[in-house]
Amino acid sequence: MSDGGVFYYASLCPNHYMSHMHLRGMLPPLWQTSDGGVLRVADLRRTTVLFQMRALSYSAVSENPLFCQVVQGPPGPPGRDGRDGEKGLKGDPGQPGQTGAQGLKGAVGLQGKVGPQGQKGIEGDKGINGIQGIKGEKGSTGAAGIQGAKGASGGPGIQGSAGAKGEKGDIDTRTAEKQLILEDKIAILEKSLIFIGKTVQSSVKGVKVLGDKVYIATDFDEDYSTSRAICEVLGGTLPTPKNRDEYDFIKQYAKELKKYIFVGINDIKEEGVFVYLNGTQITYSYWGPEEPNGKRKENCIEIRETHNGWIDINCANKNRVVCEYM
Repeated sequence: MSDGGVFYYASLCPNHYMSHMHLRGMLPPLWQTSDGGVLRVADLRRTTVLFQMRALSYSAVSENPLFCQVVQGPPGPPGRDGRDGEKGLKGDPGQPGQTGAQGLKGAVGLQGKVGPQGQKGIEGDKGINGIQGIKGEKGSTGAAGIQGAKGASGGPGIQGSAGAKGEKGDIDTRTAEKQLILEDKIAILEKSLIFIGKTVQSSVKGVKVLGDKVYIATDFDEDYSTSRAICEVLGGTLPTPKNRDEYDFIKQYAKELKKYIFVGINDIKEEGVFVYLNGTQITYSYWGPEEPNGKRKENCIEIRETHNGWIDINCANKNRVVCEYM
């Protein structure tokens, strides 16, 4: 081994110096063993005895070098660790490891903040009707409504049964006399009415009197509903014949006026059921040949001077307005 030009050799011959020329670039120093073998300096690191040899100049070795027997000793203790080398290059990445087993389920986290309201969803299908609920309690009575229009007058009621016979009264000696006076007054009144009737009939144009009925003609030609309204406004009604005499009288009036006349009978509400203006069914009829024949198109009745009997016609037709008074 070299240390600043001084060589250290292992030898068992302390009384001899062994010199050897160390030449740069040449073979390393050699020792010759007793049996003629060659021992390299590298092998001397295992020897047990070290001797310091004198530094040799770079001259030739003497012709008769001394030889001594070299004995290899046991290995020495390990040397101290050398200095750390430079950091090596980064190696290639290794293969990915196998997937580990699934871990245990973690604890439930804290509740997050409420997110923004989402968009309105599409309207769903209509659900099935539910079961009808229980009937509620009766509510309180509501306020009274506005009074309706006055209805038409009803027909005459059924005649009641006769009442019990009253007790016999005291005889009035003047009863016969009072009865005679009353009869005289009635006769005078009847004569006055006949006189007044004839006077009115002769002085007022278009007025006709038959018994207790008075007929007055107007100058209007209107349909059925308008004619009825005019007569009601004037306090009367459309003519309503309830026997043959009244029919003949109205027919004669139509002849004089040279106009057709509506009568207060129709089947507007129910086909084939003819009623008076108050809604009661007729008690007398006098239909002409093959009448009525208009069905739903002809629901009103008129009297003509040229035809015998009643004729059903369309209510939109226009006839002379004649009113009847009782």
